[in-house]
Amino acid sequence: MPKHTLFFTLLVSALFFQSCQKDGAEMVSKEYRLYKPVYLDMEDYRPTSGILASNPEIDRPDRMLTYGNYLFISDRRAGIHIVDNADPVNPQLVNFIQMPGIDELCIRENYLYVGDFADLVVFDISNPANPELLQRSPYFFSDLEGLTARGVLIDFELEERKITVNVDDPNYQNDIFWIESEQAYAVEQSLREVGGRFTARDGLEFLDITPNPISSDRVRNQYKFSLYGDNFYLVKNERLQVYNFNNGLIPVASYSLDDCREVRSVRAFENYLLVYGERGLFVMDTRNPGVPQLIELFGSYNPCLPSFFTGNYGYIGVRTGACGRYTSSKGVYVHDFSEKEPVLWQVLNAESPWDIEVVNEQTLVADWTSGLKVFSKPERPEPIERSAESIIDIRAFYIEHIPGSNIAVIGAIDGIYQYDFSKPGEPELLSVLPVK
Repeated sequence: MPKHTLFFTLLVSALFFQSCQKDGAEMVSKEYRLYKPVYLDMEDYRPTSGILASNPEIDRPDRMLTYGNYLFISDRRAGIHIVDNADPVNPQLVNFIQMPGIDELCIRENYLYVGDFADLVVFDISNPANPELLQRSPYFFSDLEGLTARGVLIDFELEERKITVNVDDPNYQNDIFWIESEQAYAVEQSLREVGGRFTARDGLEFLDITPNPISSDRVRNQYKFSLYGDNFYLVKNERLQVYNFNNGLIPVASYSLDDCREVRSVRAFENYLLVYGERGLFVMDTRNPGVPQLIELFGSYNPCLPSFFTGNYGYIGVRTGACGRYTSSKGVYVHDFSEKEPVLWQVLNAESPWDIEVVNEQTLVADWTSGLKVFSKPERPEPIERSAESIIDIRAFYIEHIPGSNIAVIGAIDGIYQYDFSKPGEPELLSVLPVK
């Protein structure tokens, strides 16, 4: 976004090295990694983006969407792979949309909407194997427009350095810094992420003194925008904004939900909208989709939790922090939202849930540390804590159910898997598209 700016906090441990005395003050040398921003001129970039190109290998799979017999798989910093999935046992890569700036995508009717750095791009996918670029809205995500005089920030170059800090300096205990010349300053708002890429203030560079580099950009679960029906929900300037289409291709801003502040991510489902922010997870009623109404706020320390809705049941994944007023344990919390007050129904055991889906009454949880966990339909309606009936040993981070079937497409670090869940407790592997 922050699936927009999206908030992402690093918990780090400082490395302390050789000390010395300078002018009576103790100085400590710290190692750090300097991420120098890389900028892009959008005017130069646009003619090269959105064109059909030879289909490369899948490298950094991210979002996956189904459309008829086709899959659209976003590949971060590359583009969109189009897969003919008429036979899930033998999926075929048939085309590729070159778009290095891709950070989000969704489908409305016969149109594919894609975030491309600062722009919103619309494709006609009536012929899914050969999409046609219909319209580009420059700087649609206007919080990026003029981010710096040097262009739109798209990446960082890593450089290892050391810095000497006075132990009496108030910034001495800070683990994240901005640097200008050779002076270090504490970051007031830690680390921010825009479209999956880390951003810096103009003229300043980011310092990270953690033992390991910034975590892999292969996976994320923030959503910059989401679409349901004729409503387009966008995280912009840390607020949730509602757009409508007014019979046009490009959505038009309708109003901003001021109650949802410091927002990082949004996901739309039938009758429900899930909004992640600094305060936690807002669950909103969208039976009147243009005017969402707050149902419940689940406070949590983690603003980027996975979630899923089916019917009136909400599945809320917790990796750190608390799930509302119930507990602070990790797991997937299933709530019944059919009554005025949401009721906790069951808790599914998971250490690090990244995505959730329900297929053939089985709950699938992409647990980053344990694999793809499969939970059968519970026999009892009362709240219970449950463990997975089976675990598929893949490092999964994304799940997409193919409508009208019992098949799920699973995004994992080493491939795009397809499993048939027709027989509860006996998932059948159908195919794997490799990831290089």
